Amino acid sequence: MLEEAVEVMRALWQGDFVSHRGRHYTVANARIYTLPEQPPPVYVSAFGPKALEVAGRIGDGYIATMPDADMVQDFRDRAGPGKPTQGGTKVCYAADQDTGVEIAHRLWANSGVPGELAQVLPSPRHFEQVSQLVTRDMTRDAVACGPDPAAHLEQIRKCVDAGTTRSTCPTWGRTTRARCGSTATRCCRSSAEPDRAATRRRAVVAVPSSLCRSPDLGWRTPVRRGFLLQWHRPKGEWWPTS
Repeated sequence: MLEEAVEVMRALWQGDFVSHRGRHYTVANARIYTLPEQPPPVYVSAFGPKALEVAGRIGDGYIATMPDADMVQDFRDRAGPGKPTQGGTKVCYAADQDTGVEIAHRLWANSGVPGELAQVLPSPRHFEQVSQLVTRDMTRDAVACGPDPAAHLEQIRKCVDAGTTRSTCPTWGRTTRARCGSTATRCCRSSAEPDRAATRRRAVVAVPSSLCRSPDLGWRTPVRRGFLLQWHRPKGEWWPTS
Protein backbone atom coordinates (compact mmCIF):
# COMPACT_ATOMS: atom_id res chain seq x y z
CA MET A 1 0.00 0.00 0.00
CA LEU A 2 2.79 2.44 0.92
CA GLU A 3 4.81 1.50 -2.12
CA GLU A 4 1.88 2.19 -4.43
CA ALA A 5 1.21 5.53 -2.73
CA VAL A 6 4.81 6.63 -3.25
CA GLU A 7 4.61 5.55 -6.89
CA VAL A 8 1.55 7.79 -7.44
CA MET A 9 3.13 10.71 -5.57
CA ARG A 10 6.27 10.58 -7.69
CA ALA A 11 4.24 10.38 -10.89
CA LEU A 12 2.27 13.48 -9.87
CA TRP A 13 5.46 15.42 -9.11
CA GLN A 14 6.40 15.10 -12.79
CA GLY A 15 3.67 17.64 -13.61
CA ASP A 16 1.69 15.59 -16.13
CA PHE A 17 -1.85 14.30 -15.87
CA VAL A 18 -1.82 11.01 -14.01
CA SER A 19 -4.33 8.18 -14.21
CA HIS A 20 -3.70 5.13 -12.08
CA ARG A 21 -5.70 2.08 -11.19
CA GLY A 22 -3.95 -0.11 -8.68
CA ARG A 23 -4.65 -2.54 -5.91
CA HIS A 24 -5.12 0.18 -3.28
CA TYR A 25 -5.57 3.49 -5.14
CA THR A 26 -7.48 4.79 -8.14
CA VAL A 27 -6.49 8.15 -9.61
CA ALA A 28 -8.21 9.71 -12.63
CA ASN A 29 -6.71 12.64 -14.56
CA ALA A 30 -4.96 14.09 -11.51
CA ARG A 31 -2.33 16.79 -11.84
CA ILE A 32 -0.31 19.02 -9.55
CA TYR A 33 -0.26 22.46 -11.17
CA THR A 34 2.14 24.20 -8.77
CA LEU A 35 5.20 22.00 -8.63
CA PRO A 36 8.22 22.29 -6.33
CA GLU A 37 11.55 23.07 -7.99
CA GLN A 38 12.70 19.57 -7.07
CA PRO A 39 10.50 16.60 -6.18
CA PRO A 40 10.45 16.22 -2.38
CA PRO A 41 12.55 13.32 -1.09
CA VAL A 42 10.51 10.50 0.40
CA TYR A 43 11.92 9.21 3.68
CA VAL A 44 10.42 5.92 4.81
CA SER A 45 10.06 4.84 8.44
CA ALA A 46 10.52 1.22 9.38
CA PHE A 47 11.19 -0.93 12.44
CA GLY A 48 10.74 -4.48 11.14
CA PRO A 49 12.44 -6.58 8.43
CA LYS A 50 9.58 -6.34 5.90
CA ALA A 51 9.27 -2.58 6.33
CA LEU A 52 13.05 -2.18 6.08
CA GLU A 53 13.02 -4.09 2.80
CA VAL A 54 10.45 -1.66 1.40
CA ALA A 55 12.26 1.38 2.82
CA GLY A 56 15.54 0.29 1.24
CA ARG A 57 13.87 -0.29 -2.12
CA ILE A 58 11.71 2.82 -2.48
CA GLY A 59 12.96 5.37 0.06
CA ASP A 60 15.15 8.38 -0.66
CA GLY A 61 16.08 8.16 3.02
CA TYR A 62 15.27 6.31 6.22
CA ILE A 63 13.54 7.48 9.39
CA ALA A 64 14.62 5.43 12.39
CA THR A 65 11.91 5.06 15.03
CA MET A 66 14.47 4.13 17.68
CA PRO A 67 18.27 4.40 18.04
CA ASP A 68 19.06 0.97 16.64
CA ALA A 69 22.38 0.70 14.80
CA ASP A 70 21.50 -2.69 13.28
CA MET A 71 18.39 -1.30 11.59
CA VAL A 72 20.23 1.76 10.29
CA GLN A 73 22.93 -0.49 8.83
CA ASP A 74 20.30 -2.85 7.42
CA PHE A 75 18.76 0.07 5.54
CA ARG A 76 22.18 1.11 4.18
CA ASP A 77 22.90 -2.45 3.06
CA ARG A 78 19.60 -2.56 1.17
CA ALA A 79 19.53 1.00 -0.18
CA GLY A 80 23.18 1.42 -1.05
CA PRO A 81 25.53 4.20 0.06
CA GLY A 82 24.66 7.87 0.14
CA LYS A 83 21.06 7.85 1.29
CA PRO A 84 20.44 9.84 4.50
CA THR A 85 19.19 8.29 7.70
CA GLN A 86 17.19 10.31 10.21
CA GLY A 87 16.62 9.54 13.86
CA GLY A 88 14.78 11.34 16.57
CA THR A 89 14.44 11.58 20.30
CA LYS A 90 12.14 13.60 22.57
CA VAL A 91 13.20 15.48 25.67
CA CYS A 92 11.43 17.67 28.21
CA TYR A 93 13.23 20.77 29.40
CA ALA A 94 11.89 21.98 32.76
CA ALA A 95 13.06 23.74 35.92
CA ASP A 96 13.73 20.36 37.57
CA GLN A 97 13.55 16.70 36.66
CA ASP A 98 10.31 15.94 38.53
CA THR A 99 8.49 18.76 36.74
CA GLY A 100 9.82 17.51 33.41
CA VAL A 101 8.68 13.97 34.13
CA GLU A 102 5.22 15.26 35.06
CA ILE A 103 4.93 17.23 31.81
CA ALA A 104 6.23 14.39 29.62
CA HIS A 105 4.00 11.82 31.28
CA ARG A 106 0.92 14.04 31.00
CA LEU A 107 1.44 14.99 27.36
CA TRP A 108 2.95 11.83 25.86
CA ALA A 109 2.64 8.82 28.12
CA ASN A 110 1.75 6.71 25.10
CA SER A 111 5.36 7.01 23.91
CA GLY A 112 6.09 4.36 26.56
CA VAL A 113 3.74 1.83 25.00
CA PRO A 114 6.02 -1.14 24.19
CA GLY A 115 6.60 -3.05 20.96
CA GLU A 116 4.25 -2.85 18.00
CA LEU A 117 1.16 -2.15 20.08
CA ALA A 118 1.21 1.55 19.19
CA GLN A 119 1.00 0.60 15.52
CA VAL A 120 -2.20 -1.42 15.78
CA LEU A 121 -4.41 0.51 18.20
CA PRO A 122 -7.44 1.77 16.22
CA SER A 123 -8.39 5.00 18.01
CA PRO A 124 -7.27 7.68 20.51
CA ARG A 125 -9.60 6.09 23.06
CA HIS A 126 -7.52 2.90 22.96
CA PHE A 127 -4.29 4.87 23.31
CA GLU A 128 -5.74 6.55 26.39
CA GLN A 129 -6.56 3.18 27.90
CA VAL A 130 -3.21 1.52 27.26
CA SER A 131 -1.29 4.64 28.37
CA GLN A 132 -2.60 4.04 31.88
CA LEU A 133 -0.16 1.11 32.03
CA VAL A 134 2.80 3.49 31.56
CA THR A 135 4.05 4.75 34.93
CA ARG A 136 5.88 7.98 35.69
CA ASP A 137 8.99 5.95 36.52
CA MET A 138 8.86 4.43 33.04
CA THR A 139 8.70 7.95 31.57
CA ARG A 140 11.59 9.05 33.79
CA ASP A 141 13.73 6.16 32.51
CA ALA A 142 12.87 6.75 28.86
CA VAL A 143 12.96 10.55 28.50
CA ALA A 144 15.62 13.12 29.40
CA CYS A 145 13.76 15.53 31.69
CA GLY A 146 14.86 18.65 33.53
CA PRO A 147 17.54 21.35 33.00
CA ASP A 148 20.67 19.18 32.93
CA PRO A 149 22.31 19.52 29.47
CA ALA A 150 24.33 16.32 30.00
CA ALA A 151 21.13 14.25 30.14
CA HIS A 152 19.83 15.82 26.94
CA LEU A 153 23.14 15.34 25.14
CA GLU A 154 23.27 11.72 26.25
CA GLN A 155 19.87 11.08 24.69
CA ILE A 156 20.88 12.83 21.47
CA ARG A 157 24.10 10.81 21.33
CA LYS A 158 22.10 7.58 21.24
CA CYS A 159 20.88 8.59 17.78
CA VAL A 160 24.37 9.62 16.70
CA ASP A 161 25.81 6.34 17.97
CA ALA A 162 23.17 4.43 16.00
CA GLY A 163 24.63 5.89 12.81
CA THR A 164 21.95 8.37 11.78
CA THR A 165 23.16 11.33 9.72
CA ARG A 166 20.49 13.68 11.07
CA SER A 167 18.50 13.65 14.30
CA THR A 168 15.57 15.70 15.53
CA CYS A 169 15.14 16.62 19.18
CA PRO A 170 11.75 18.21 19.97
CA THR A 171 10.92 19.17 23.54
CA TRP A 172 7.58 18.73 25.26
CA GLY A 173 5.78 21.52 27.03
CA ARG A 174 6.31 25.27 27.20
CA THR A 175 9.72 26.55 28.17
CA THR A 176 11.11 30.00 28.89
CA ARG A 177 13.47 31.34 26.28
CA ALA A 178 16.05 32.49 28.82
CA ARG A 179 16.32 29.09 30.49
CA CYS A 180 16.45 27.30 27.15
CA GLY A 181 19.13 29.65 25.90
CA SER A 182 21.22 28.98 28.99
CA THR A 183 20.84 25.24 28.48
CA ALA A 184 21.75 25.57 24.80
CA THR A 185 24.90 27.52 25.68
CA ARG A 186 26.13 24.77 28.02
CA CYS A 187 24.79 21.91 25.92
CA CYS A 188 26.01 23.03 22.50
CA ARG A 189 29.37 24.32 23.69
CA SER A 190 30.07 21.25 25.76
CA SER A 191 33.75 20.40 25.85
CA ALA A 192 32.98 16.71 26.25
CA GLU A 193 35.09 14.31 24.23
CA PRO A 194 33.24 13.60 20.95
CA ASP A 195 32.09 10.05 20.50
CA ARG A 196 33.57 7.94 17.75
CA ALA A 197 30.45 7.94 15.61
CA ALA A 198 30.27 11.75 15.58
CA THR A 199 33.94 12.09 14.55
CA ARG A 200 33.51 9.73 11.62
CA ARG A 201 30.90 11.88 9.87
CA ARG A 202 28.94 15.12 9.92
CA ALA A 203 26.54 14.47 12.76
CA VAL A 204 23.60 16.86 12.49
CA VAL A 205 21.00 17.40 15.19
CA ALA A 206 17.85 19.51 14.89
CA VAL A 207 16.66 21.08 18.12
CA PRO A 208 13.85 23.58 18.86
CA SER A 209 14.75 27.14 17.88
CA SER A 210 13.85 28.34 21.38
CA LEU A 211 16.81 26.34 22.68
CA CYS A 212 19.20 28.31 20.52
CA ARG A 213 18.15 31.94 20.93
CA SER A 214 20.68 33.05 23.48
CA PRO A 215 22.52 36.40 23.19
CA ASP A 216 25.71 34.79 24.52
CA LEU A 217 26.09 32.42 21.59
CA GLY A 218 26.88 34.91 18.84
CA TRP A 219 25.40 32.56 16.22
CA ARG A 220 23.54 33.41 13.04
CA THR A 221 19.82 33.99 13.39
CA PRO A 222 18.20 30.55 13.74
CA VAL A 223 15.49 29.34 11.42
CA ARG A 224 12.00 29.89 12.74
CA ARG A 225 10.99 26.30 13.43
CA GLY A 226 14.26 24.65 14.36
CA PHE A 227 18.01 24.79 14.30
CA LEU A 228 20.67 22.46 12.99
CA LEU A 229 23.78 21.62 14.96
CA GLN A 230 26.80 19.63 13.91
CA TRP A 231 29.73 18.29 15.89
CA HIS A 232 32.77 20.52 15.35
CA ARG A 233 35.74 18.24 15.77
CA PRO A 234 38.56 20.80 16.28
CA LYS A 235 36.69 22.53 19.11
CA GLY A 236 34.86 19.51 20.48
CA GLU A 237 31.59 21.44 20.46
CA TRP A 238 28.13 21.37 18.90
CA TRP A 239 28.02 24.26 16.38
CA PRO A 240 25.16 25.60 14.22
CA THR A 241 25.22 24.64 10.57
CA SER A 242 25.23 27.29 7.89
